[in-house]
Amino acid sequence: MANRQGPEGFPNERGGGPNYSGKYGYPGASFSNYGPSYGNDYDAGPRKSLLDYFIIIRERFWHLLFVFLVVFGGVVFYTLTQTKQFTSGARVRILRSDVSPMMNPGQMIDENDRIANSEDISTQIRIMESISIINAVDERIRGEERRLFLEPFEGKKAELQGPLFTQNILFENREIRPVRGSLIADITFTHPNPVIAAKVANYFAEEYRKYNINLNLDEARKSVSDLKRKAKEQRKKVRELELQAAEYKERHATVSVDENENIAAQQLQQLNQILIQDRNHFSALQTQVDLIRRYEEEGNPLWDLSFIASNPLVAEMQAVRSSQNITIASLKERYREKHPKMIEAIRQLSEIDAELGSAVNSAKAKIFADFEQAKTNYELSRKNLELQQSDLIEISKIKTDYNSILLDLEVEKNFYQILTSELSKREAETSWQNSNVQIIDRAIPPEDPSSPRVLLNLAAGFIGGIVLGFGFIFLLAFFDDRIKTMSDVEDTLGLQILGVIPRFLGKKDFRERAVAVLSQKHNHIVESFRSLYSSLQINEESRESKVLLVTSTVPGEGKSTIASNLCQSFSSHGCKTLLIDCDLRLPNVARLLDIKNEKGFLEYFSEGAALDDLILKDFAHDMDVLPVFGESKNPIQILNSQEFESLLNELSKNYDKIVLDSPPVGAVSDALNLLNLVDGVVYVISYNTVKMRAAQGSIRRIAETQTPIFGSVMNNVPNRVTSYYYSHYYYKAYGRAY
Repeated sequence: MANRQGPEGFPNERGGGPNYSGKYGYPGASFSNYGPSYGNDYDAGPRKSLLDYFIIIRERFWHLLFVFLVVFGGVVFYTLTQTKQFTSGARVRILRSDVSPMMNPGQMIDENDRIANSEDISTQIRIMESISIINAVDERIRGEERRLFLEPFEGKKAELQGPLFTQNILFENREIRPVRGSLIADITFTHPNPVIAAKVANYFAEEYRKYNINLNLDEARKSVSDLKRKAKEQRKKVRELELQAAEYKERHATVSVDENENIAAQQLQQLNQILIQDRNHFSALQTQVDLIRRYEEEGNPLWDLSFIASNPLVAEMQAVRSSQNITIASLKERYREKHPKMIEAIRQLSEIDAELGSAVNSAKAKIFADFEQAKTNYELSRKNLELQQSDLIEISKIKTDYNSILLDLEVEKNFYQILTSELSKREAETSWQNSNVQIIDRAIPPEDPSSPRVLLNLAAGFIGGIVLGFGFIFLLAFFDDRIKTMSDVEDTLGLQILGVIPRFLGKKDFRERAVAVLSQKHNHIVESFRSLYSSLQINEESRESKVLLVTSTVPGEGKSTIASNLCQSFSSHGCKTLLIDCDLRLPNVARLLDIKNEKGFLEYFSEGAALDDLILKDFAHDMDVLPVFGESKNPIQILNSQEFESLLNELSKNYDKIVLDSPPVGAVSDALNLLNLVDGVVYVISYNTVKMRAAQGSIRRIAETQTPIFGSVMNNVPNRVTSYYYSHYYYKAYGRAY
């Protein structure tokens, strides 16, 4: 048995110690230093597996079924009670038209009746939906048709009686659907009577077509009147232009305008050619002058320029100079510079250079003179061309004005002819007018109703019922804080699950439950406690522990039954085991095991009775029981006394395992006084009984004492979910064992 110091000093021998902390930030909530298999499995946050969700569904299956039946039944009831509606439709085509014959004469070039874009289509759709079309259809429904039309709607409100009532019916049940990407529209009408639905749909198509015919006819009549007035005005305008042309011809002698214009144009062409020649000559001389000035600025000899060197005198003097240079070169081979012949030859070269310079200057002066003359000629040619252009423009103006009068006259004559032709055409069209709307398909009575859609409604009700059912049960699970899944225990509470104990079926007495392992009547219960025993044997800390405390959060979770059967499991494996009832307030072990003694645990402290007389020997093979009879007024004083600690020390020498059945931690603090005396805790959690916050608080109080919690036992698990717990639990248990 572990060293049992008081609350102020927590020894490290039992696996805790001052540095032992769990996942909640307080000691003892997670047991990673109990062995390699307890480590990282519980480090993650709370999570639920698919198995947990399946368990939630299985547990609340009747909620799911109830919601499904309500939703699906409601949809079925609505579908079966709804009046059958029949939808029939006619298809119309909006024709494209060229220039409208109903346009005003002043708008003949506007294509104002062409269906060109989505706005035009939308306009036609709005006409189909207009009150005018509805009123026209309402007027066509008469006699027996009207009776059949109104018969399904006799239960409507009284304020809708009269014409407004039928118009509302037509408006609410008529639908216009344009066919995307085309000039076609479907006009449908829905009514309980299929024949009426088809007739009314055809009425809408016919009235829309008739509306367009009447609209075109009214415009045609108005157009004929306008055309007559326009033709009369146009005839007067043509006569005025004819008189104006005659007067202008007489005033400006327009007979010779064309000939004068031709002569002026020829002269303008000649002057233009002269201007081009003078400009080219001027540009060439301008280039020569610029080269001369540049050579002079740079100090280069002008006779290097080709147009200077080509001058006859310059060319001759260059030849003489070259000959003299040759003579001087030959004399230098024979004489020195002071020789009379050398002096004479050099003097002659100087005279030749002077004559060459004079010849170059003469050529230069001639080029400058030619440049000035060319400039003058160019300016004169340009002025003459401008004068000639002015004369030609003046002649063109006269001709333009005259031709403008002739053109206006021709246009007005043509327009007058068009008006007279159009007037004849309109007068003929007034007696016969066609529509730009064509009925492609007429509506026929449908065989099948359009609503209710039985299969679609049933499918929607079926799917909706399942979805809402799942949503309802998961909503209940979200607000339900009771512990019922392995993830609640392992992830949220941070406890390893040691075993899963199924719920006893039927009305079993307390004794039968408390001795389930001993009686061997319920194999699945016995196997569950064998698994609990194996889980405690897997870990060295729990295997070597001698004193175990079995507790829970609240009363009624079955901790006494678990403690009793756990002792039976230990004893069946050869361990000398003692079960002590430490619930001094509401002792339960004696009642569960049907022990009839009148003395027990309390008499040891109150009367000093011999311990051997109080312990029930050999309740089962290798299992003894120390029960409690009656109630103690000061249980904490007894459990926290030195005598009780001495008692446990004495008993631990004679037994391999001692199991203490303590009160619930969440109800009283008795169990907390026992924690410093035990080697570890087995925490019992009843399925779907204790709330998460209460269990967390109780586990936190145990963990603060740094007493190891070996794990939890899920008790009273319903048989319908036990198999799923088993599969998940055994998988993890064997994984830790390996």
